[in-house]
Amino acid sequence: MTQFRNYLIIPLAWLVMACSQAATVEMIDGADITVVATELSDDAWRIDYHFSEPQSALIFARSKGDYRTTSWTPLGDAPAVERVDSFDAVIFETPMAQFSYEIAPHSESLPQDYTPFLGFSDGGRAMYTGQFELLKVTDRNEIEALDGDLNVWQGNQPNLGVRVISDRPMLVQGKQVKGTVEHVSKGGGTYIYVGESDLYQGDSYIGVIDSALPAHITETLDADLSALFKIYDQKWGFSLPSKGTIYYAFSGYTHPGYSNSGSVLGTDLMVLQSSGEALREPDPDNRLRNLWFFAHEGAHMYQSHLMLQFHVGPDAWIHEGGANTMANSAIQELPDVPETFILGEYQTAFEQCAADLQRGSLQTAHVDGRFYAHYHCGQLFNAAAASALPEHDLYGLWSAFTANLDAEKPDVAETFYATMLELGADPDVPSAIKALANEQSEDPAADLSTLLELSGMAPEFDTDGTLVSLQVPN
Repeated sequence: MTQFRNYLIIPLAWLVMACSQAATVEMIDGADITVVATELSDDAWRIDYHFSEPQSALIFARSKGDYRTTSWTPLGDAPAVERVDSFDAVIFETPMAQFSYEIAPHSESLPQDYTPFLGFSDGGRAMYTGQFELLKVTDRNEIEALDGDLNVWQGNQPNLGVRVISDRPMLVQGKQVKGTVEHVSKGGGTYIYVGESDLYQGDSYIGVIDSALPAHITETLDADLSALFKIYDQKWGFSLPSKGTIYYAFSGYTHPGYSNSGSVLGTDLMVLQSSGEALREPDPDNRLRNLWFFAHEGAHMYQSHLMLQFHVGPDAWIHEGGANTMANSAIQELPDVPETFILGEYQTAFEQCAADLQRGSLQTAHVDGRFYAHYHCGQLFNAAAASALPEHDLYGLWSAFTANLDAEKPDVAETFYATMLELGADPDVPSAIKALANEQSEDPAADLSTLLELSGMAPEFDTDGTLVSLQVPN
């Protein structure tokens, strides 16, 4: 869970001077680590770390890609960020309690993680505070012993406090502030926008929308999100507790086709980024794809209302695949959506999941470059799970599943399977899902076909093995 502290307005020059004197920096209330992030220019930030006691070695809790090794410059006696197996790490010759870096804002998408800085065309940026999370280790040997798997790390995640300082206005929780903002989180973080963009207030959201986004996207964005949230309200049986904040950036027409990336933090923050030559002009197919993209991210907001956190690693198929299946069900409710669109989503999921499982089960997909297997296979698994229930209710399954989660027994997959049985599923269906998720399949396409048949989805294939018909839950 995250929380925001009171805002303070303090002259920037005084704060920069204070940050350079470790003894004068006030630790943030409730934080084990205090980070002071000071904007130096459009393309440079100073990051000052403060611990209550000296550290000998640390790893970043979020280490997807190795961007820090090239964009973080150590200041003073701070060690360079280095790559140790799959981790970004800092290893000290002499233990230190305070150390600093000058960093260049990294605004390219990262695999399986939040973009560190979301760049807007007018120079504004949304900073992700979770990129500064550090975990304590004793030395290089301990890091190497993790063998690249964060789940092996033993310890208590420290509370991270981030104090963001800028001369420019900042936006957080729908409010614009000048001076400084403090945020405390544990294993999460948030985005804080820094820049001069206007705050848009619509019926469905508050946020910063990149002025360079094509008008055919921005003109319908509020209505599109309102329609999707209305559908989800009805399907889930509840509404989100507050109007969401959206940061929507545009990266230009720099490549053929188009691409979308997005993420959700909790129930009230959605971060979106689009780019590509195909977005220059309106196109019905691209619009439908964008609606599906919004629906996937919107589904995560409703999932977040029922789950304290998403479980990454081998269990990521549950929430990512669930969001895919929910997006399919929501899109079906919109006018003028052809049936072929939804079938196409399941055709793609079937083909990609079968190909992904040829290389191994989902137990290792998150560490060997097959993370999208969780989306493809998870979509089929969630659809099969819902179809196997007497009421065929995906949202009822998810409500019961999340109610059954036990923080002291965090085996979410086993809880998912047990909930299916509790709601009346044929035991063969959760068994088939579990086998595909956990074990190497000799013939993934055949095993997936069997799963869909067992669940009552009545799959049909042509002579080339292409899925041509499927009864999907709505």
